[in-house]
Amino acid sequence: MYQAKGRDCFYFILRRWKSILVVALTASVLMGGFDVYKTLRRWDNDEEQCRKDKIAYEDSYEIAASQDAAYDARIEEIQDEVDELNDNALVSFDRTSVGTASIYLQFIATPDETGAPRQFPAGLMSYYTNAIMDLTDWDLVASKGGLKRQEALDLFNFTVDDAGHILYLKMYGETEENAVNMLEELLNQINAYTGTLDEETRAAFTVKEVNRLSKSGQDEGFAAIQDNYTARIQNLINEITSINNLKAEIPYPAPAPTMPTTADVIKSVIKYIVFGFGFGAFAMICLYYLLFFFNGKLHSAEELGTYAGIGPNAYPAKKYGPIDRLIAKKENRGLLLDTDEAIMRTVRNIKSMYPEVNTVAFTGADSEAYVGKLKPSLEKIKDLGLRFGLERNILTDKEAYDHLAAYDAVVLVEKLDRANAVVIQREVEQIEIAGKKVAGAILVR
Repeated sequence: MYQAKGRDCFYFILRRWKSILVVALTASVLMGGFDVYKTLRRWDNDEEQCRKDKIAYEDSYEIAASQDAAYDARIEEIQDEVDELNDNALVSFDRTSVGTASIYLQFIATPDETGAPRQFPAGLMSYYTNAIMDLTDWDLVASKGGLKRQEALDLFNFTVDDAGHILYLKMYGETEENAVNMLEELLNQINAYTGTLDEETRAAFTVKEVNRLSKSGQDEGFAAIQDNYTARIQNLINEITSINNLKAEIPYPAPAPTMPTTADVIKSVIKYIVFGFGFGAFAMICLYYLLFFFNGKLHSAEELGTYAGIGPNAYPAKKYGPIDRLIAKKENRGLLLDTDEAIMRTVRNIKSMYPEVNTVAFTGADSEAYVGKLKPSLEKIKDLGLRFGLERNILTDKEAYDHLAAYDAVVLVEKLDRANAVVIQREVEQIEIAGKKVAGAILVR
């Protein structure tokens, strides 16, 4: 039994390149046409849908962009505030050597002409409290400590004891000298406020400075101020982070689909054409692969040689084109004979291997179609001293089988991809039963 080889299967499929190409081209045309039909059929609906999608996209995008812009504006405001706080000098002060200057101002009611104490002026403490914040030239005070206006305000602390008529003032500076200078300027301006009071009020009280102190070193009050600034900066930074997280969650819409351009349509059609070509070719290759293993036909010269017991000569049944000839020569390892050459080589092999053979019958499973066509070539080898006869299929024609008794040997003539392998084996068996040998084999491609 002949064992099929991968090479046989390869050339069996390759010999059918025309049908594979036709099916592949047909499939590519159908697939390309289908894509064009599908595109044209839905074009109007897609165009209207794209218009609606574009409007919805623009509306959604405008809402998201507006929200994004609001977040950016808020971040910019917070960042400006952070920058302002970071620029404040007190953030960089060394809290272990900060300067401090403080004083108590005691407001005392004066006696009248008779020596009796006057009534303390109503609202006097409130006046000074408001004057300090509203009438003080804080730019001038700040300049005495090398600071800006807001920095001086942040470093100033005061408390009021309305019942005891006492005003407590405290000023911080980078150094003790700076703190003292700023406090001194503030006191000068407070003294100037007194001149704006009416004469009766001025005569009703005096101001006494008590416990005027200054130092350099750690101060819990300043540490609290500095910690508060640091906390404010961190809180603002955290707020920026939170807003950025909200920005990242803004639901921007996906870009609206657009109508395909001419180039897009062409690319799509080409893609379908290529897919159709590949699919058609692959489907046909798979089909022929299955046929190779299941159709039971004769697929190679080696297979015929196995059944006949002798190497066959091959010739093309019709004129080959360049591609078919190339495939046939590659399959036959470079050798492709015409009919006359195949007959001549077969006869010479018989004369060489079987000198006792004088008469030969040419027969085959499809003898009516091909064996008769050998007669012109056989007429050319009469001078070689070998007589021949052309017989029909010995399996189906009893008369042809009976004629075998008149021959010394038999030459099998079989058609590639048409003759049935089982039938060929039966032919060989019947020839041997008739007491004859298979002296040669010819493969019609």
